[in-house]
Amino acid sequence: MARGILIDVAGSKGVDSLEAGYEISMADVNAALEKQGMKNFGFLPGDGVFFRTGWGKYWIKDNAKYNSGQPGIGMEVAKWLSDVVQVGVTGADNWGTEVIPNKEPGCAFCVHSHLITRHGIVNQENMHLDDLAKDGVFRFLYVFSPTPIVGATGSPGAPIAIR
Repeated sequence: MARGILIDVAGSKGVDSLEAGYEISMADVNAALEKQGMKNFGFLPGDGVFFRTGWGKYWIKDNAKYNSGQPGIGMEVAKWLSDVVQVGVTGADNWGTEVIPNKEPGCAFCVHSHLITRHGIVNQENMHLDDLAKDGVFRFLYVFSPTPIVGATGSPGAPIAIR
C-alpha cells in the first residue's frame, strides 16, 4: 500500500502512445507533472510512481508491436526515483517499465538492476493506466496484494487505485 502518483507522459505530449525506444527524461516527467497541475509536487519516500506511456494499447491487439520494444524510463529517471524520491514501488503500462532498446551500450535491463536489485524497489509491469489518465486521477491510494509463491522473484496480482 502506498500513495500512488500517475505521471501521464503520453498525455502530456498529446499522443496516444510514445514510440518504442523513446526514453522518458526528467524534462518529460516535469512537463507531465506541470500539465497535470502538479508542478513542484512534494513526493515522499515510499510513494508509488507510475508512468503512462500508452504502450498498453498494443497488448493482445498487436503483440508483434507490443513485444518489439517499448518506451520507458532510463537511468536518469531511475536514479531520481531511487535517490531523490526514494519510491517504494514504480511501474508502467508496458512490459518492463524501462526503455527498450536502451540507447546506452551494454545497458540490458540496467534500470531493472538499479531499481530492484540495488534499491529493493518493486516494479509493477503491464499496468492499465488509461482510465486513471482519462479521468484525471493522478493521485490515489495504491494497493497491491500479490499471490504468495514460495521462492518466487515475482507474482501476479491485481493492483488497485482507490481515489
